[in-house]
Amino acid sequence: MNHDENIRNFQGRTQILIYRVNGEQSWQDAFDARRVVRDHPHEWALKPFSAADQKAALKHMPVLGA
Repeated sequence: MNHDENIRNFQGRTQILIYRVNGEQSWQDAFDARRVVRDHPHEWALKPFSAADQKAALKHMPVLGA
């Protein structure tokens, strides 16, 4: 995965795509994305979690609307 694909410029702000352990993805301002990943490493990451980690997380944190 090319890291540049996970960075975009949106309305003059640099944003990073981050991944939640339950499979959700979210574009966040770069500062906020790095803080969330740093402060919540078991829930958010800069790359997708493994299928096993996602499966285990869904037992405790279902995706909304699923």
